[in-house]
Amino acid sequence: MKTLADLKRKLVPGQKVMMVRHDWYPGNKLMNAERTVVSVNNVGVSISVPNEDHSSGMDWPKSRNLHFTDDGFEVALDSSKGLEGPRMGYKFIN
Repeated sequence: MKTLADLKRKLVPGQKVMMVRHDWYPGNKLMNAERTVVSVNNVGVSISVPNEDHSSGMDWPKSRNLHFTDDGFEVALDSSKGLEGPRMGYKFIN
């Protein structure tokens, strides 16, 4: 994957992901838990929260705030600092 469009094509309902990095909340209960993409729209993506009946949302990042890893992606948590600042990362499971 190289572009935001590639990410949007990959993150479709049913896609399994795992949060592997969150610089603001490194001990977050969602770390290393399998989650499922629930819905996608023009604004962003909604991802299930394990053992709860709701999901969490993530707006689509600006391309400059998106970095691809070997098995997933990272987004800047503070758009004013971009990728030099804190990040949140996911890996794809399937």
